[in-house]
Amino acid sequence: MSGPWRRLVRTQWAPIVALAVLTLITALLTADVPARVAAGYDRAAATAIGDDADVVVENTLGSSGGGSGIAADPNRISALSARFEGLLPPDLRAVTGPAEAAVSTAAMLDVVPRPALRRRLFNVSWDVEAGGRVRYVAGDAPATGASPGDVLQVALGKKAAAAFGYRPGTELTLAGSGEPLRVRVSGIYEPLNAADPFWRTRQDLVTSRQMEVGRERTVVDVGAMLIDATGYRALTRGPDLQLTYSWRFPVRASLVTSERAGHLPTDVEALRSRAAAGSPVLGWKVVTQISQRLADQPEQLGVARVILSLVLAGLAAAAAGVMLLAAGLLTDRVRPILALMRARGAAIHQLAATACGLAALAVVPAAVAGYGLGRLLNGGPQQRSSIVFTGALGLVVLALPVALVVLDHGVRERSGQADRRADLATARPSKRRLVLEGLAVVLAVTGVALSRQRALSGQARLGTDPLIAAVPVLLAIALGLLVLRAYPYPLRLLGRLLRRSRSAVGFLGVAHAGRRGGSAALPLVVLLLVAAVAGFAVTVDAALRDAQRRATAYEVGADARIQNDGMDPGVLTKLRALRGVTAVTPARTVLSAELTSATGSTGVNVVAVDLNAYRRMAGGAARLVPAAPGDPMGALLSPAAAREVGNGRMEVRWPSGVQPIAVRGAGVASRFPGPDLGPSYVIIPYGLLAGSDRFPTTIFIRGRGLDQKTLEATARSATPLWASSSLQGRYVWTRTAVLNELTGVPLTKVVRDQFARAGIVVAAYGALTLLLMLLVEARARRLVAHLQVLGLSRRQSRGLAVLEIAPAIGCAVVAGWALGLALPGILGPLVDLRPYTHGVAAARHLAGPVTLLAPAGALVLAAALAAVVDAVSAARRRGPAGALRTGNSP
Repeated sequence: MSGPWRRLVRTQWAPIVALAVLTLITALLTADVPARVAAGYDRAAATAIGDDADVVVENTLGSSGGGSGIAADPNRISALSARFEGLLPPDLRAVTGPAEAAVSTAAMLDVVPRPALRRRLFNVSWDVEAGGRVRYVAGDAPATGASPGDVLQVALGKKAAAAFGYRPGTELTLAGSGEPLRVRVSGIYEPLNAADPFWRTRQDLVTSRQMEVGRERTVVDVGAMLIDATGYRALTRGPDLQLTYSWRFPVRASLVTSERAGHLPTDVEALRSRAAAGSPVLGWKVVTQISQRLADQPEQLGVARVILSLVLAGLAAAAAGVMLLAAGLLTDRVRPILALMRARGAAIHQLAATACGLAALAVVPAAVAGYGLGRLLNGGPQQRSSIVFTGALGLVVLALPVALVVLDHGVRERSGQADRRADLATARPSKRRLVLEGLAVVLAVTGVALSRQRALSGQARLGTDPLIAAVPVLLAIALGLLVLRAYPYPLRLLGRLLRRSRSAVGFLGVAHAGRRGGSAALPLVVLLLVAAVAGFAVTVDAALRDAQRRATAYEVGADARIQNDGMDPGVLTKLRALRGVTAVTPARTVLSAELTSATGSTGVNVVAVDLNAYRRMAGGAARLVPAAPGDPMGALLSPAAAREVGNGRMEVRWPSGVQPIAVRGAGVASRFPGPDLGPSYVIIPYGLLAGSDRFPTTIFIRGRGLDQKTLEATARSATPLWASSSLQGRYVWTRTAVLNELTGVPLTKVVRDQFARAGIVVAAYGALTLLLMLLVEARARRLVAHLQVLGLSRRQSRGLAVLEIAPAIGCAVVAGWALGLALPGILGPLVDLRPYTHGVAAARHLAGPVTLLAPAGALVLAAALAAVVDAVSAARRRGPAGALRTGNSP
């Protein structure tokens, strides 16, 4: 570095360091934030699919004749493993492990004679991989002889053997549907690694369990016996048993990415169609939970990508604006030096090279170091967009000093003036500027219209669309230009009001605010964009939380709901006696009934409930409960049912053929909370039920601190045998549990985490923008310095500093915050949160009253920063000589 360059860098080290630090931070965030978002998408997909959604290819065949085409030779099992692995589509193969083959008896075999305490049922299983994952603690591994009459040797898990009281040498007879099977326990084993995921789906090989069987719900002990390849041969030569052949492909959730997750359901269907192709054996099935668990993932991921792309684009634009401000500050600091060089005969390209070289000295090494640090944080997979944005932003920042030098030179040549005062309150815009501002507004409006159109056509779900991502930035630029255009008028009015005041501080502050000219445009747009991003994130988060609460109220219908095929009416007394329960309302739901009238008939689902009692106890769901008709025989029909049967007298005919119920149509109910009734339903008074029909299938419960397990136990105790099948699934819903399920959706957490991070980042960039604005203003405050010589107090100086920036900052923050609050409504179908709310529309895009006061907090921060910068500037202006030299030195 030559001597002049060294001196130039030494005199301008402060703005160079500031630009370098900003570049470092921006490059780091550019590398880290998109990577973390992509990693969040991948984690959400992995969490949604889980580690227990293994893909199983299976078939049940007779053991006689070697498995109806599958030879008794165990080598054929390995050959089929290779065949099925070859059938896996690419993405499914990428997330699954090698095939784990197993053959087991299809039905559990009963130990005979039965023990005195409880029945014991066993599966006999040959698991190809299990033999190498166990150690024998007693006896030996099973090794069945080759003779047809040899007893089948089996091994038992240590815990199961202890529970059953079996030891090596114990002989048992297992009875199935055919000839009994004789077995001998040859050894007792335990897993080499009990935490191995292999045993997660094979707990019966490790320990015993209890289960209920039959309509009487008899409790039995269940276990599994392990055999080897020789035992499998003997099993195929013995009694004719139904054997289940299965090849399990364990899903490795850590390998699931959001991109692969989108292809997995299609791959599963492709595997189903390929499984039996070319095989002489029919009946192959593919069993997995992948498609069910990823059913909502595409829609949720599409919404998350759209919303976060809007936020990230705003962050990127704000970061670019702050860096351009810093580059502009550096160019402004070297303008006197460039003017001196020009006066000494330097060409315009030499001036541009000098300004660009100083910026490059800060930008290039800082961008490389920042991006490298961002990758070292290892927030997620590297994103190509991060590299592109970092490079493009660096080029723009390096080109800005050149453009400013060339523009400044052209203005000076045309005007013949070295300095011009561009008063914002009096200057008239050029035609070129008006055209550019009009073009910005047209682009913003066009972007909104095209984005909404693409959202309605479904194209917005394709991922991060550049047009959609650019909409907030375009709107912020257009609104910023409009605010800048309307800015002079309130300044003129305020200046006239303050002109007659006793203190000159107010008038001078407003007057100086009106002389900021075009220099106010970029910081104003940046602040407006920062406020818009923050307002948008707050608004969407508030709308999502509100919609999820409403969805929970609609789905549950009360604080808790019990849904069953039928319960003893005495359960109502038991529920009222539970701790925390304050009200209980029964209802009965009948599916596939028929509603007939003089004008026609239609199939309906019937719900019988006392609407008055239900509305009194529904709590937050009361607004969803229709008002009860005044007629004791009045029925409320869904819109679909009303179109079919009209109104007036009608009959409800049960599918069981019992006595029909006469009702009168009394209105239309467009919705009813709780159980899903489908599009065609009718609500009748609960009092119309009589006799044996008067039993509840739905119970709405109101209370606090309701315990779900206690409710489940109470419902189970009141369920008759004929309705016990409904207890196999979920039959108790509480608002707390359902709300936790909604808010616990992995992608919901990703979106909210990014909202929180975005809020911190935009707040930081907003503060930096304010600081850069104040630094620029501090260098141009010659008038303030002169007034201090004439007696302007320190307090008046601080007030003047605040008033100089308050109008611009206030307009930018208020306008940006208003844009952020309105942005979800403007974008409309782009911000569709229904995939996260079980289909309930987030109609209220409104933030709370506290968030509406956020602009006031921004103004307080601006005032504090202005006071601090003014204090620092005042400390540098020590004495009249220092004050009078303000603004002369670079």
